[in-house]
Amino acid sequence: MAGQPKRGLDFAAWDVHLFDDDERFDVLIDAQGWDGFGVFFWICTKAYATNGYYYEWREETSAATIAKRMSGGIKSDTVNQVVKLCLRIGLFDNGLFDRESILTNKMMQERYMYAIEKRSVRGRTINRLYWLLKTEETKAYIVIPENEHNLSENDTKKSKVNRNNYYAMPSANAADTAGENIFITLPLNDKSNYSVSKSDVQHYKILYPAVDVEQQLRSMLGWLEANPSRRKTRTGIKGFITKWLNKVQDRGGVGYGFNPSDNVKNNVTTASGGNYPTGEKVF
Repeated sequence: MAGQPKRGLDFAAWDVHLFDDDERFDVLIDAQGWDGFGVFFWICTKAYATNGYYYEWREETSAATIAKRMSGGIKSDTVNQVVKLCLRIGLFDNGLFDRESILTNKMMQERYMYAIEKRSVRGRTINRLYWLLKTEETKAYIVIPENEHNLSENDTKKSKVNRNNYYAMPSANAADTAGENIFITLPLNDKSNYSVSKSDVQHYKILYPAVDVEQQLRSMLGWLEANPSRRKTRTGIKGFITKWLNKVQDRGGVGYGFNPSDNVKNNVTTASGGNYPTGEKVF
């Protein structure tokens, strides 16, 4: 029927700084090798080509289908392991997967949004249940329905709660709807801010149990305020946070400023008398 916009993309760009800005890819490749990244890349590419910004996971068949399409010795067990890991470390949104069996993330949705910009003069309606970007992160040509009854029949899915309990970790990407759910905002290099929600904080506490997450986030804010030239991009800020918290976790929860090797150059004294790690050795 005329006037129906194409759902998928013919082309999707990838950030050339992908491996520089996001430590989660280090974790994925360390655990699963380049086969692991290949599985993640295949799922993202298939999502772009079909639905545009999400991949529908079918519990009984998806792993086998991906393994067959990729070939090269990739087995369905490997695919399942990669998906589990990607959900655990936040490369796919865990909460949305539990509810809807959908694989997506903010990075994928940002790329989709910019890819359709030139062909979305009339606006593009998306599935509200699957959209992770907050209102201030979403371009005006993306139409978010007020409720699920505004969605097309193809976009409406029945919610499936806790379908896969072994993935049940709180989602770090789920968008909070009220301002009181924001714990802290971190300045970015484009002069906008990145909001860290209270649910994000709880997610980080699960990942880094030895760390005083709230205090370390305050330390990150102080470091970013003191080093405006080294602020991160919107796609890189999450890698910055996880890298910082991971290093503190490795130290047994001891924050920066207590080890002379942290104080590389251009140190900034914190309120507690320590120093923010401003040298290249750390960030």
